Amino acid sequence: VRATAFPANERYYPSLVPLKEEDKRYCWSILARRADTNTNQVQTTVLVCRMQGGSAKYYDMDAPPNNRDNLWPVPVKVTVKYTAFGKTITVEPNTQFNAGTETLTACRFFTEGCMIVEDKTGYLYKVMETQDVSPKDGFRETLVLNKDFPNNGVTGAGFPSSGTAYIWVVPPAVGSGRNPCIRVWQANLTF
Repeated sequence: VRATAFPANERYYPSLVPLKEEDKRYCWSILARRADTNTNQVQTTVLVCRMQGGSAKYYDMDAPPNNRDNLWPVPVKVTVKYTAFGKTITVEPNTQFNAGTETLTACRFFTEGCMIVEDKTGYLYKVMETQDVSPKDGFRETLVLNKDFPNNGVTGAGFPSSGTAYIWVVPPAVGSGRNPCIRVWQANLTF
């Protein structure tokens, strides 16, 4: 999966309607992956987000290390561990991102109700609950999903029964715990 960049003025939602500055509250990002190596289909996932106030900053893993504040909510790629095709996955506790003066571990990116996209297949999952497992350290690194991960328990997609995988999530604004992603659309496009 690749996060695809578009010019800033085209990322407001709705894109084709001229908006006043104070009405620019929604934006979108797109994740794209080749659906099948034998076809011209591209799986696209569009994430529509509500932006917080004008001073909000968002995490961006593609920005230079000394300037990771972003004015747009964008998806970031996070490593997770899974075991035996269950409904729980664990965020790598040492994964950290910087935004301005704040460093945040990736497990803080997930809120109950947020949507995640599995990198290899593009499957969508909803986070139903976040849990702090033993030893209790204040990090809610275990995510309980709405369905089995990965690939709904089907090993034919090239997943071993346990291991690590990558997922995409749109993190909250710096200092916030509010999920910015309000809608997700997914479709296969033929080129």
